[in-house]
Amino acid sequence: MFKNALRAVVKWVRRTSTSPSEIEQIADEVLPRKGESTRAFTHRKWMELPIGQRNRIIKYLRDDPDFMKDVPMIRKAMADDPEGWLAQYHMHWGMGIRNYLRGIYRDTELPTGNWDDYYGPAVEAAVRNEHYVT
Repeated sequence: MFKNALRAVVKWVRRTSTSPSEIEQIADEVLPRKGESTRAFTHRKWMELPIGQRNRIIKYLRDDPDFMKDVPMIRKAMADDPEGWLAQYHMHWGMGIRNYLRGIYRDTELPTGNWDDYYGPAVEAAVRNEHYVT
């Protein structure tokens, strides 16, 4: 996940004349902070999305009958391992969810440019049927 983000930053920096402070600011957008877990990073990025965008993503997932069939499995996995439940599902199921979510927003429409940074918290929010209000 972070390799792609880092490549994007390096590619962008090479094309521009970017100061070290600007590079640090960009890195903060697309990489975890020092000591920040992957889960904490993805949840921070999810909460930085506009409320309307988060609600639209949750509705998009909950409107999918295939996703809703998986909700009991996801609930159990979340209960069994709240911090790391997604790791065991990422390679197949998670990648499918991520690809499905590209139907609502392309990676380039997300601040980090990578659904990997958002889909876990999006799934958790959809399973809990969260709705954010302003």
